Amino acid sequence: MNLDRANRILGVLVVVLAVPVGMIWSSEATQAEDVLDFEPLFPGFTRSEVMHIRIEQPAALMQIGQGGPQTFSERAILELRRSTGGEWVVGQDPLFEGLPVLATRIDQKIFELMEGAPGGDGSLVLEDATDEELAGNLLNPERGSTITCMDADRNVLANLILGRRTNRTDSAEDEVRGFFVRDAESRDIRLFEREGLLVTARPADWFDQRLFNTDFDSVVSVTWRNATGRVVLYREADRRNIWRAGTKEFSESNFVPGELIHSEVTSYLIGLLRGQVANVGPRIPLSEAERLPFLDTLGLATPTTGVLLELEDGRKIGVTLGSDVTGSNTTNAWIQGWPFTIEVATDSVARELRRDLTRFFGG
Repeated sequence: MNLDRANRILGVLVVVLAVPVGMIWSSEATQAEDVLDFEPLFPGFTRSEVMHIRIEQPAALMQIGQGGPQTFSERAILELRRSTGGEWVVGQDPLFEGLPVLATRIDQKIFELMEGAPGGDGSLVLEDATDEELAGNLLNPERGSTITCMDADRNVLANLILGRRTNRTDSAEDEVRGFFVRDAESRDIRLFEREGLLVTARPADWFDQRLFNTDFDSVVSVTWRNATGRVVLYREADRRNIWRAGTKEFSESNFVPGELIHSEVTSYLIGLLRGQVANVGPRIPLSEAERLPFLDTLGLATPTTGVLLELEDGRKIGVTLGSDVTGSNTTNAWIQGWPFTIEVATDSVARELRRDLTRFFGG
């Protein structure tokens, strides 16, 4: 790292006291050499060993690096765990425990962070920082975002504190962009030259928002039920867009169904599979005495609208629709087996689930 570059980094580092003489800068090194000589902050870190992840940060710090809040007294804590089936879910949480988590988000926001955090001399900005210097750069436990990866026995594999961004404005073309980080077991401040390291302790930022966690080719049968009737369709073996009708019940007594319109079914199902969860609602009460009144307030106690997908691996995914949410463009819903209620967009997902089922047939 050349001297000019070192001075630019020093210019954005919040140093409350004088910078100690021990600040280490690497000698002239090209970017290519930096890559070839990369030393990880956590050597030996292995994704497959991680079974628990804990994120702790100031509750008001919604986006890391965007500047800290005025008070750091409230803490937000999120635990993620790998289930026995290998899927990631929200861990210990009074409201959202068991909520499915998108695995790719874990890869991008946690594992790539732990694997990419630099540990060599070239990344060292300030050695053995004081308490004031750590706090000024959001790198103390009270102000920073602490991300801890643990194994099945909750032994710590990597413990990183992610601090503030180096670039507070985008005015300088040659501005050094990245984040200040440190190993929680060390007081050395390092520069991680990467943007977009936004990690939050909000469950909503992690959960899998796909309404149907599957793809079109995996669906072997579909059952629709709403105010217009009930229809069961089966996909013909080895024929992607050819369907066979089973049950056909329609509320319109005079309707005589004609031939099944395969393209209409395929187009509809592809669109439905793009549906997402808009919001996660409260946890459903366990006791029957509480559960039924709770579901009744959401229109989910005796639902009349829904869809059930059967997949080639034997799994079934069912979604039932409740009442529209007052003052919002969302509708209450429930995914079969989930301990939570959800909300879906009224003008897309709910509209499709309520559509006239006679449209699948000529007549």
